This record gives sequence, C-alpha cells and structure tokens, in this order.
Amino acid sequence: MLLILILAILFSIFYASVITACRNNWIHNISIEETPFVALPNISIIVIARNEERHIEECLSSITNNDYPINQYEIILIDDHSTDRTSELASKLGIDNLRVLHLCDYDCSSFGKAYKKAGQYYAIQEAKHELILQTDADCVCPKYWIGNMSEALSSASLVTGPINITGDNSFLSRWQTFENMGTMAATHAGISKNLWFSANAANMAYAKDLYNQYAQNKSHTEASGDDLFLINWMHQQGHKVNYLKSKEAIVETGGEKSLSSLYRQRLRWATKTKGYDQSGIKFLMGAIFLFHLFIIVCGAGAIAGNTELFYCAFILFIVKWVADLFLLRKVAPFFGHKYSFVTSPFFSLAHSLYIVFIGFCGLMFKDYSWKGRTVR
Repeated sequence: MLLILILAILFSIFYASVITACRNNWIHNISIEETPFVALPNISIIVIARNEERHIEECLSSITNNDYPINQYEIILIDDHSTDRTSELASKLGIDNLRVLHLCDYDCSSFGKAYKKAGQYYAIQEAKHELILQTDADCVCPKYWIGNMSEALSSASLVTGPINITGDNSFLSRWQTFENMGTMAATHAGISKNLWFSANAANMAYAKDLYNQYAQNKSHTEASGDDLFLINWMHQQGHKVNYLKSKEAIVETGGEKSLSSLYRQRLRWATKTKGYDQSGIKFLMGAIFLFHLFIIVCGAGAIAGNTELFYCAFILFIVKWVADLFLLRKVAPFFGHKYSFVTSPFFSLAHSLYIVFIGFCGLMFKDYSWKGRTVR
C-alpha cells in the first residue's frame, strides 16, 4: 500500500508540473491581437467535406467574408463521396474562386480507407498556389484568418492555429469546450518549448512543396492523422513549426451532440497515437494516462471501503482538479469563456473517466465507424 501511495504522489507531482508548465507558457507568450500584414501571398484554401450540408454554406461564406483580396486565394472543396447535398449547396453559393472536386473522380486506392488523407492529397495536387491553408467543412473562420495564418507562415514551414468548440449550455457541450481549451494550451506549450508537436487540420497552414516531400516518404493508409503526422515529420526534418496564438485566427466548430458521436470522434483521434514515433510524447501520454488510471482505480477502491486507497484517490484528484482549474481559468478568457469554480470538479472527474475509457478503447479497437463508414 505504501508503494501505491508513493506512486500516487509521484504521478501527482508529474501531472501538476506538466499542467503548470502549460499554464506558465500560455501566460508568458503574449497573444497577437492585430497583425500588420507585411505581405499578402497567394494561397490555396482546401476543405475536405463528407455529408456536411448543414455546415458547408456557413463554412465557405466565412472564408469568403475574410478581409483578403479575392484574386489572391482560391478555395478547393473536395467532396468525399457525400450522399447529401454538400456539393450542390456549395456550388449554389456562386463563389467565383471556388472549385468543387469529387473524390470519386480520383484514384485513391493507394490510401486504403484513408479517404480524408486522399482528399487532402488530391486538393494539394490541384492547388495553384504554393501556400496551403486548411480547415474543416464544419468550421467557421474569422474575418482576418487568411491574413493572420499566411503572415505567420512567412516565418515557419507549418503553422497551426487555435480552435474553439462552441455549443449549448449542456454539460456535454461545455465539457468539450473546456477539454479542447486544455488541448490548445498543451499544443501551444509543446510547440513553443520544442518538446512535443500536435496540430489540427481544422486550422493549419503549410508549404505545398514540403507536403509533397512528406507525401512521398510516408504511408497514408491510417484513416486519421493527416495533421499530426505532418507536423511531426516537419519537425523531424528540421523545418520550423509554430502555433499562432491570436484571437483573429480562432476557428470555431460545434461539439458533438451525443455521447455516441463523441465516442466515435474521440476513438478516431485515439487511433492516431499508434502512429507516434517520438519517444518523448509517448512517455508523456503514457504517464498522463497512468495518472488518470490511478485516480479511477484508487477511487473505485475507496468506494469499496479501502481507507488507504481513499487517501490516494483524494490526493490524486485534488491535484488534478486544482491544476486544471488554474490552467483553464487562464486559458478560457482567450476563447471568450469563463471556467467556473463550482462546476470545475465535475469537469475534472469527467476528464479522468474519458482519458481512461478512450485510452483503453484506442488500444483495443482498430476499426471504428465515422460518417457512415467503418475505417481503420
């Protein structure tokens, strides 16, 4: 039992140290509120969509509403075998610099079931410009998004930007919002300190020639990971990557509406971890998983009446709750939110349950269902 207590203390110190480092890094790195655009480069914006008729009009309209010369960017929409009116609605918008292409017209057999990666590759080969800006079809982009991301790309080979999950006032919706904010802080810290590298294709810019080099040297059969594997390859090749901490670059997207859809989304994300080839991030993720596992196991033991495990669970959870609280109360205002002290313990407990459950599922299951497909 003493060993369990010692491990609980060590894991608590580790978790608190990581979260504190993310918090301090977020505070000390000043956000870019206004960017005086030095240059306005030509840029190709790519969007891969599958059955997004509910979102595609708002997404494309938000891009065209950007304060950026229309003759200096193009939008390439790849319709990934949609069975709804995605392409029809996009075409009806009458956007002059929009091209709608269909993945069914492209031979993507070498990608296996990695349809989004195939769509990304197809779009980039069709792109007229050397700079690529990417977002998802269910996202809304701010007015100065193109300008800020292209400006940031002038000093880096790949730039990833902030994402805000929006929704209603339900517990599930708010939990996704705050969980995502923690992810953004961790992403920012990892890139800033040159320790670990993550990105999200919903808000990412990179050089076309470097992507093509990456595409020639990497397998693309994993269904997910078009963003994460690219940024890690960029770093390994010695190219500079950056996280743009700017409110003018925050891309917004809605959260999942049900536990089942959230499960499918997060299982898809979890499968990407198998493709990590950096020992540092594997250690970090493994240690954080074990920390949360300790919380759940010790908590279960405490409920069963084990007094020693109660103290372990108490120490672990208090450390997590306080660390999360101090981090998210600093990050939330950047995204226009407020992290409540009253509800924060419930969000922290839900996060521990989520980490353990999805972690085990990601290790056990290879196949998952996403947008009407079973992929691996």
